[in-house]
Amino acid sequence: MRKITVIVALIIAFFILFVPGYILWLTWKPPEPIPAMITPNTTNTSRFLASNPADLSDEIANALFPEAGNNAPGGTIRVPADKWQAGVAAAPLIRWVNGPLIVDESISTVRVESFTQDVPGEFSESDPASLAAQIDTATAIIAGSPTTNILLVSEDPGFAIPAAYWAAQSGDTVLFANDELPEATREALSRRNGEARIYTLGVDGAALGLDEFGTYKNLSANNKITAALEMAEFYDEDNDFGWGFDLNNFGWRVNAHYNFVLANQELPEMAIAGVSLGRFGKFGPLLWTDRDRIPTLVNQYLWKAKTEYYTNPVEGPFNHAWILGDYDIIDSAVQGRTNTSQEISEYRSQGDYGLSGLEMLLVVWIVAGIVSAIWLVLYSWRRLPQISTMMLVTWGLLGLVFGPIGVWIYSMSYDQAPWKKDGMMASWQRPSFNAVMAASAMNRGFDGPLMLVISWIVTFLGLPLVVFQGPWFWLGNSMMWGIYISYFGALLLHWLVMHAGMFMMGSDRSYGQAVKRAFLPAFVSMTAMAVGMMGFMWWIQMVNLGSMPDDDELLWWGTTVLSIAVGWLVALPFDALLVKHDIQPGDM
Repeated sequence: MRKITVIVALIIAFFILFVPGYILWLTWKPPEPIPAMITPNTTNTSRFLASNPADLSDEIANALFPEAGNNAPGGTIRVPADKWQAGVAAAPLIRWVNGPLIVDESISTVRVESFTQDVPGEFSESDPASLAAQIDTATAIIAGSPTTNILLVSEDPGFAIPAAYWAAQSGDTVLFANDELPEATREALSRRNGEARIYTLGVDGAALGLDEFGTYKNLSANNKITAALEMAEFYDEDNDFGWGFDLNNFGWRVNAHYNFVLANQELPEMAIAGVSLGRFGKFGPLLWTDRDRIPTLVNQYLWKAKTEYYTNPVEGPFNHAWILGDYDIIDSAVQGRTNTSQEISEYRSQGDYGLSGLEMLLVVWIVAGIVSAIWLVLYSWRRLPQISTMMLVTWGLLGLVFGPIGVWIYSMSYDQAPWKKDGMMASWQRPSFNAVMAASAMNRGFDGPLMLVISWIVTFLGLPLVVFQGPWFWLGNSMMWGIYISYFGALLLHWLVMHAGMFMMGSDRSYGQAVKRAFLPAFVSMTAMAVGMMGFMWWIQMVNLGSMPDDDELLWWGTTVLSIAVGWLVALPFDALLVKHDIQPGDM
């Protein structure tokens, strides 16, 4: 029986050492190469294959409002193809008309067709400042009053067009200025009677004397790249202004979804043709890119936006990016890198090839368990030779799973405890509490690792499914069968090998007599442990994590070890009763 116990213990120890190492190997091994392909739509990006602004705006309008769909627009806004400033000025109408912006090569003025509201049909002003002020008057009529929030932008498209995307979303007015405040812009601001909330991009509010019109906030940007990023990140909570996609989260899990629009910074007309994506569909802010590479700051921002899941990728959240133009405008390398940056992955932006902080703590615990097991075995072998082989391997397994906790209980059990020879084993005289902890440790040192290993093997091989009809259907689900197999498999080995062998060596009983004597303590203690373990395991994996981790995840191993520890706490009172009534020895 001693040989069988040692063999079983060695098999258990092999799995406890092998499985975490196997999982770490899966985590850190180089990824398999992915076959190259070019496609306009990937898992996290969609491309509009248009070569000019007119075709691009038509494609976007058809995608957002398909003819066969139930979501009809409230109208359309048409702007001339050669005047990106007209698109910026007209962007707030997307919100108020509730329809897409169309770039039209056949017109020279902004034209609006509204199916639901009385809106001026044409805006004929030619210079950008006057056109924006004229549209501001129209939006005031639709909204019932002038918008309080105002975007004041320069006539640099790199600054103005990112602002237009927020205007499309919010309906906030966009006005133009440069080194001086145009008269039309001044009149539009004056209509707010000193209550305007002005957000500037590319112009200086102090130099323009904006204090007389209300409050102002200069958004910080040195160039078009940082202007788009500032618009994406900025949020004024008091006035509900801005996208608020601030991703400076210092490594915390990204748990919200984000959408972006990527446009070639050298082609502002293409960017304004996509402004409807600031309002409809998977809407989001504009980010500037080059044709063949993503600027460094944009690339860093996209990677910070990368989302992570805890247990399964289906839990989300999911990001999406729109690519404006064909491959001559933005090439496939930019789209591919964008797609990769937005791909949902495991844990804190580490992808499939990294570990979370929680898993790193588990790795430390596993290493501590290995060190503890080695210390327990070597110390017992050199300093306590009277400990039987069965007890030696049990203490080793306890240290392997529970690490320093096993060392602490071992010290409590043998430090300054007098001993005597009792049959083929030695027995120690211990205080009641120490005797209970030693007896409980002997149980958990064998049945705990057994449950851990059998549970992993069952999960690795695949959980069975048995169909039951009626109200007891749940007894046949996969997790329940995993519980049955783990429990009964561990109980049989714990009872027939460890406990029976212990009672044989502690007295002159035959194996049959030892089996009868060992059943009650083995059954009571392990059943109490299994109830606590399985209940906690269900709660932490199915309720807190949302789904059961896979067998190749350290999170499965860690939550199972933690569940066994909880089961141990549940079993302690039962172990105390067994020791008190001399059913379970506490002196081995």
